[in-house]
Amino acid sequence: MRNHSSLFFCAILAGLVLTACDKKTEELAYANLTVEQNKEKMQDDGLATITKLEGMSNLSGVFALRDLDNLALNSTLAGDPIEIAISKIIAPLTNMDKNVLGLTNLRSMQADIQNLSDILPQIGGVYTYNRTTEEFIRVANTTKIEFVFPIGSSTTNNGKLLIDNLTISTVSNATTNAEMPKSLDIELSKNSLPMISLEYRAAYNSVNEPTSVSMSISFVEGYDFNETFVHSNTEVSMELKYTFNDENILSSKFSTKGNFSTEALNNESNLEDIEWINQVLDNANAYVQLGNLKVTGVVDINKGIDAYDAAFPNGVTNTAADVDKMCTMLNANATLIVLYAKEGTVIAKSKFYKQEYTSWELNENTWEYKEVTGYEPSLQFIFKDGSAMDQSFFNQGFEDLQTSFEDMLQSFQTNYSE
Repeated sequence: MRNHSSLFFCAILAGLVLTACDKKTEELAYANLTVEQNKEKMQDDGLATITKLEGMSNLSGVFALRDLDNLALNSTLAGDPIEIAISKIIAPLTNMDKNVLGLTNLRSMQADIQNLSDILPQIGGVYTYNRTTEEFIRVANTTKIEFVFPIGSSTTNNGKLLIDNLTISTVSNATTNAEMPKSLDIELSKNSLPMISLEYRAAYNSVNEPTSVSMSISFVEGYDFNETFVHSNTEVSMELKYTFNDENILSSKFSTKGNFSTEALNNESNLEDIEWINQVLDNANAYVQLGNLKVTGVVDINKGIDAYDAAFPNGVTNTAADVDKMCTMLNANATLIVLYAKEGTVIAKSKFYKQEYTSWELNENTWEYKEVTGYEPSLQFIFKDGSAMDQSFFNQGFEDLQTSFEDMLQSFQTNYSE
């Protein structure tokens, strides 16, 4: 087992490995642009992303759901099926993949959704709005929840919210009868044309832990959200895609290989086992992309920790000499890259450097505080010409992007505030 003194160095590399990829990325060429040209292109790419996002402030389906909510508030719906549908069916789905390495904890949600099979028999039905009585009239149905209602100023019930295809995975034993959702479809439509569509699918193992989860939400305006999660005894992956007309707005992916069996995940000592952590991190692969700007990198975790153990057998200090060694090792074993995704060219690459800081320490003999100087590794990105992408780089040249972003936020506030 490795020396636990490498935990600090491992923690730094662990943060970097969340943007790890293959060696080919490290070999990409720099964009043939000056620093100012990069700034201009980055702002243009940012403005293009903001333009894609602007339509989110005026989604027809959101206004239709608000109409339904207002109608329901003014009626006397028995059992409040809208609230039940949201709290018991929809909300738990959004939490299915929150805990990657603590997968067994997902079963704690069963306290909220263990009675899934009771929902449709209790509140299932077609709820049709009656304009004269201003009430929803229910016709019982054990396979779906459907609301038929007017959207906007319509004098007819031209809107429909359909919740159906709810299927359940059940695991029974001596102490529990746990239920988890396997599938669910939700569609909001106007005049029979979809406005918002949601599809949820999941599979489970014998102890009701999710082995795969996928959820997609589509808006008629062209926005699509897709999230997938896969877990097996040897692999875990998570992927997020947010697009507008199939063009990227935000995407990310994390995948890794290792021992993710139920026994391993339940064994809390693994969190202190450097060998187990190394196995996970050594096989990690991930990226984050916003619009056309992508952050990825290359990390050699095992080589880095071996170098750390050899250099600091008794642990690292915050002296200038030790931090210089640390930065040298980090730069030799970890590279982060900011690039233009479409063009496949590099904007800047990471470089660790020694940063000075000051703090106050108490002298226990004199009970007086003394200012002391220490050092720590810090990260910056370097352009092709050797200059740094520090805070001063962003202080000027991004005014149009900032204004556009503020205008977009104002549109959201104006359109969606009550």
